Amino acid sequence: MSRVPWRYLLGPMLLALIVVVARSSSTSPPRPVVTTMGTPLGAVSVTVHNPQGPRLAICVHGFNRALVDEWSGVASVLANSGYRVLMPNLHSNPSTKPGAISQAEFASVALALANGQPAVWLGKSWGGANVASFAAAQPKAVTRVVLDAPALDARSVPELCVGMHGTPLLLLWAEDDTVVPLASAVPTWRARCPHATLHTEPTGGHRILTDAYVPAVLAFLG
Repeated sequence: MSRVPWRYLLGPMLLALIVVVARSSSTSPPRPVVTTMGTPLGAVSVTVHNPQGPRLAICVHGFNRALVDEWSGVASVLANSGYRVLMPNLHSNPSTKPGAISQAEFASVALALANGQPAVWLGKSWGGANVASFAAAQPKAVTRVVLDAPALDARSVPELCVGMHGTPLLLLWAEDDTVVPLASAVPTWRARCPHATLHTEPTGGHRILTDAYVPAVLAFLG
């Protein structure tokens, strides 16, 4: 059998490579961009995944300034699923940072970020508490809610659950979370929000467990 010289194969191989790259580029959303968005309390920095996505999801970080990007793994997957995902850095404005902003002020900022579009809201710890409060007060602004170990006083849960009645709710928790312990929080959620879906992991602490939580989030969003 005669061998085909490499110079005759190079053209088809290069063409095939271009086709693969083009297909990948056409199906993958663009890289996240960092921009600023105006709110009633001033501008905040926002990382935007898939800016042209038709559906909106907004991810709110916890209290720790070092973890403002903790939703980024989940956000990337949601972007690949067709969502435009906003990750506001509330530490970027002294008036919106955790510890300075009230729940009522958070609601005004949240409405400005969504700009009239109902959204899936995701919040972790401090962010989860504020997302829950916002969802209860503004149910028409919310399509679904995902809370990762929301840092809430158990006494506030019953009222929030009344406000979120009818809003699909997913709770994410690690069983060894010592910051917002599962054992002390979940019984109240189960009793007051029986419609909520609970997904737990045996270990993981007070963190967003991207690999473990993504399948549950995608199944919840349908």
